[in-house]
Amino acid sequence: MIRSRAELEALRDDARRLLESPGPHYQLAWLDPRYVHDGLSGVLNVVQWLLGERDAAPISGDQREAEELTVRDVGREKIRSEDCVYRRAWTGLTEWYGGGALRTFEWATITHAGGKPRPIPQ
Repeated sequence: MIRSRAELEALRDDARRLLESPGPHYQLAWLDPRYVHDGLSGVLNVVQWLLGERDAAPISGDQREAEELTVRDVGREKIRSEDCVYRRAWTGLTEWYGGGALRTFEWATITHAGGKPRPIPQ
């Protein structure tokens, strides 16, 4: 993980705030306004899982086996979020939920120069 606990907590708080009152004023380029709740729920569930506040993995629902997540745990769930977005699997979840999850995984873990943008801009 390349993001600090404070960065993850700030994203969690932003997602919660927007889920409580998204309003028409809020727009994300990656998210269809009709699916704001799904996309933000994907963001929130991933961050809570990464922080250890949620035992069930955000896509698969697998229960956390240890207090600390491994690189394999995170990578596997990231791949599952891609499968959800591209409708290869996890079709019980919307692609917008999967997209929010995927953007969060990418932001939290990609280390190359420039990284990925925060799913919810500050």
